[in-house]
Amino acid sequence: MYLFKVQNYRQAAFCYEELLMHVPGNSSFYVRYADILYTIGGPTNYKTARSYYAKAIELTAGGSLRALFGVLACSAHITDKATRVAESAERQHASLNQQRGAASHEGPGPREKTQHSQ
Repeated sequence: MYLFKVQNYRQAAFCYEELLMHVPGNSSFYVRYADILYTIGGPTNYKTARSYYAKAIELTAGGSLRALFGVLACSAHITDKATRVAESAERQHASLNQQRGAASHEGPGPREKTQHSQ
């Protein structure tokens, strides 16, 4: 109800947490809860959603295509985020190396010529 009428995903997640505590063997609750976490987004939610999709796969002996797809989608988001962070760190490292290299090759600035009086 929270999810469909007002799109209050956090409240819907709480409701599914309660359902999972009362009926821990229902794989569709695991999938739906994981879907909600995935929709909320963020690295922590993607990792948690992936574990709930994995539990649904375990309960259905691999028979839940939605859970299988969910694991792939969460993993793609987690991997994509890690890849972007690594690429950003590499760019910053390369930039620092270029700056250091340029500074070491510059040497002193132009010197003014002085005239010696005799």
